[in-house]
Amino acid sequence: RWKHQNLVSHIADTLQYLNGKFTFLAFHQQYPLHLIVVRHQNPLSVHFHADWGTLIFSSSYIFLRKTFGVSVLQEIVPKEQVLLFDASQLFQSQHLAINSYPLEVPGIIPIHLDHRQHSIAST
Repeated sequence: RWKHQNLVSHIADTLQYLNGKFTFLAFHQQYPLHLIVVRHQNPLSVHFHADWGTLIFSSSYIFLRKTFGVSVLQEIVPKEQVLLFDASQLFQSQHLAINSYPLEVPGIIPIHLDHRQHSIAST
């Protein structure tokens, strides 16, 4: 797990040099099944489509809600966080992030979450 912590913390540390609002998803070439999710001052909604085994993200809650119905979660990705999801573990881990790190951007008070995993599953 140390490689995950290093990857996520390195990304969070690098992002402190950016200005403005941003939300994005990325992956590392060495770990193509690991999805990095960053949310900074923008909305981010998510839906896990079990039949497809896919996480679907959108900045528009309405788009996801109209497309997939009430199971879409609004604003579920925690603010000011870098999260790491393992695509190979979505069904087993109940759609939990395997790692998180607070995003510390100048002028923004970081939200330090406890070290529990972050769920994106609907209840």
